Amino acid sequence: MRNIQCKPEQLGELQFKNEYSVKYALYAGGMANGISSVNMVKELSENGFIGVLGIGGWDSQKIENSIDELQSAHINFIVNVMPQRAALEKELINLLIRKKVCKIEASAYIDPTPALVLFRVKGIFQNSSGETVCKNKLIAKVSREEVALNFFMPPKQEILDQLFSEEKITVEEYKLAVKVPVASDITVEADSGGHTDNRALISILPEMITLRDQIQDEKRYTDKVRVGAAGGISSGAAAAAAYSMGAAYVVTGSINQSCIEAGTSEYVKKLLCTANSADVIMAPAADTFERGGKVQVLRKHTMYSGRAEALFRLYRLYNSYFEIEKNIRNRLENQFFRASFEEIWSEVIRYYEKKDKELLKNASNDSKMKMTLVFKWYLASTSQWAISGEEERKYDMQIWCGPSMGVFNKTIKNTILVDYKNRKVSEVNLLILKDAAMQIDDFFKSYRL
Repeated sequence: MRNIQCKPEQLGELQFKNEYSVKYALYAGGMANGISSVNMVKELSENGFIGVLGIGGWDSQKIENSIDELQSAHINFIVNVMPQRAALEKELINLLIRKKVCKIEASAYIDPTPALVLFRVKGIFQNSSGETVCKNKLIAKVSREEVALNFFMPPKQEILDQLFSEEKITVEEYKLAVKVPVASDITVEADSGGHTDNRALISILPEMITLRDQIQDEKRYTDKVRVGAAGGISSGAAAAAAYSMGAAYVVTGSINQSCIEAGTSEYVKKLLCTANSADVIMAPAADTFERGGKVQVLRKHTMYSGRAEALFRLYRLYNSYFEIEKNIRNRLENQFFRASFEEIWSEVIRYYEKKDKELLKNASNDSKMKMTLVFKWYLASTSQWAISGEEERKYDMQIWCGPSMGVFNKTIKNTILVDYKNRKVSEVNLLILKDAAMQIDDFFKSYRL
């Protein structure tokens, strides 16, 4: 074993490691429906990393039970939060505050919502040195400068006024909130699995760091916002490049889905272990379907992208399911839904009666919304079928994946990690950091005078 001068624990910013109580400046990003599972978060925390619990799609009781399990075991973790209807988001944030969760990752947001701002400023105080201190850390995952700007800046005055008038924050919290940015950290998300703009990290990361520096010069925050890199971090070369460009930390995603601790099926893990970097495609997303939102998914051995695109085209063309030609409806019911429209609508009713009665009431009187919710039932179900590994639904499976998965598979092709049963998430991430450290070490040795 050669002597490495640069060590994995030396990479990234010390402040990130101190504030998140980790050995390494790397975290494993959130993957919804528990793919980034309780077991994954535990494994990472016990080995010097921190992981994000992927609670998207869970009900409040399951979220609370998982948080209790992690806290009782003294596990260091972050909770992923995604946009949803205001009442549901407020309920979630109140739960996190009540459970004293102090670290969240906000994904797919365009603007900071009142609920996010409440989380960030709750418990803010001024220390004996006169510095403003936020107890709660908020990592915003962004891919565009205009979105990042909203999180680099302090909370909007109208949101603070609303929270104060609703007695959600105290006078001190109200006054101090204007002195801090909404986000403690900005994760720059490049070409990743799931929601992505497919942007190149080499261009977007320097842009975000420059924007951060400009705002820091203007606002003079006590602690400047850290900027990290996500999307494509699946090799030592990628991690070394990100750190060298100024990333305070790096974030892994797709590769963790193929690990032992991932909350997905063996079938999916086996597929991911054989994926190449070209085996991915963009397809309509369930959560942002009406807006034309897309996610990056595995193309290999699944028909999800084509079927999701077909549903989106029908959504754009028709105002009611029963306006669609009968032969197309038959194909949808026989091949996509494998049930009648009315049977699926009954499933939708059962789901939203528990989760969002107001939305259900609106849809009952709106034929297009009714059609949309049935289409979204299918889109949402496809990711669940992947997680549960339903063999008869293998061609419908929606498997979030970026090209980085293929890069990782090539990197480890001659090792025991070819088999997912040997992929422990902490060891996979440490392997990337060790390789990054060696590459940085080699670079400086090559240019040593």
